[in-house]
Amino acid sequence: MKKTMIFKALMALIVIMLGANFNAEAQIGDLIRAGKNLAKQNKAKKENQAAAEALEQQAAQSKLAIPQAIAGGQTAIMTKGDSEKPTAVATWNPATLELTMATTLGGNTPGAVYKVDPNTGKVTDKDGKSKGSMNADGTIESPNLGTINVIPVNDGKAGFDVKMGDKHIGKVSLDREVRCHYNSFNGWGDWGWRNEGLCTDKTVNPLLVAYVYFGLIFTKGDINVNFYGYDPDKKYTVEELEDKIEWKNASAENEVMEYESSRPYAGFDREKFPHLKNCKVAAVGLMSDWKESKTTHTSGTDYAGTTWHKTIQYWVVYELTDGRNIVAFNYLDKYYGKNEGTKRGNKEWHDVSDWQRK
Repeated sequence: MKKTMIFKALMALIVIMLGANFNAEAQIGDLIRAGKNLAKQNKAKKENQAAAEALEQQAAQSKLAIPQAIAGGQTAIMTKGDSEKPTAVATWNPATLELTMATTLGGNTPGAVYKVDPNTGKVTDKDGKSKGSMNADGTIESPNLGTINVIPVNDGKAGFDVKMGDKHIGKVSLDREVRCHYNSFNGWGDWGWRNEGLCTDKTVNPLLVAYVYFGLIFTKGDINVNFYGYDPDKKYTVEELEDKIEWKNASAENEVMEYESSRPYAGFDREKFPHLKNCKVAAVGLMSDWKESKTTHTSGTDYAGTTWHKTIQYWVVYELTDGRNIVAFNYLDKYYGKNEGTKRGNKEWHDVSDWQRK
C-alpha cells in the first residue's frame, strides 16, 4: 500500500514539473514573438518617420522662398548648354548668400558678386547697386526682363512655369533644370522646349534658379528669339536686303510677286495678321534660284509615293496701311506628285528702316 502511494505521488510530481516546464516554454515563446513584432513596429515607425521627413524636406525645397543663409552650406554651380560640356554661368554660396557670375551673358561681368538680402529678397552688387529682387509669392524684378512671375504647377512633376507678362517663356523643374519655350518656326505655332541650364544642387530654391537664368543671363532679345524663332527687334536697311539677293530672274520674280499678290492679307491668316489688310506687295528679292528635292512617303499612307519639290527662297516687302514697311523672309514650295500645289512658308518679319514708297 505504501509503495502504491509513493508511486502515485512521484507520478503527480512529474506531471506538475512537466506542466510547469511547458508553460515556461510557451511564455518564453510568446515573449520572443512579442519582441520581434515590437522590433518590426519600431522599424516601420522609423521608416515611416524617415519617409515623412524626406517628403517634408522635399516639399520645403520645392516651395518658393527667399534664400536664407545655411551655415557650412556647399557652393552650388549653375550651368548652361550641353550637358556633356556645360558652361558655368554662376556659383551660389548659401553660407554668405552671394552669387558670383561666371559669364558675360545678359551684360554680366565674370567675377561680379551679387548679394541677396534674406529679409527683403533684394539683390545688390558690391557697390550697393540694385540687381533686382525676389519675392516668395513668385514675383521677380529682373535687371533685363522687368517683372517676371514664377508659378507652381501642381501636377507633381512640372515644377514651376515662368511668365513674362502673357508670354509663357520657360520653366524650372523640380530637379532645378531650366527649359526655355521656343518656336523653331518650321511652321506657324511650332513650339518646343529647349534645355537651357541646370543647377547642380537641388536644395537651391527654385525662386533663385529662376532669378539667375531668366532674370540675370537672359535678355528680352534672347526671349524674343526663343519665342518667335528670330529677333523681331532687328531692322533692315534697303542696302542690307539688296545684299541678300542671290539671283536676278524676271520670270521667277514675277511668279513670286503674282503669288504674294493673289490673295487678301497677302495670303496670311487675317485673325493673326490683321495689320496685313489691304497691304501692298512692293518688291521681292530672290535669295536663291529654284532648288529641286523630293519626299518619299511609305506605302499604306494617303501620300504614298514620291513628291517632287521645287523651292525658292526670297524676301518680300509689304507696305502696310498704317505707314510701316515690313520685310518678310519667305519661301515658295511648288510640289508635284499624287498631290500637287504651291505652298508659301514664312520665317521672319522685320521693319525696313529706310524704305521709300513709290
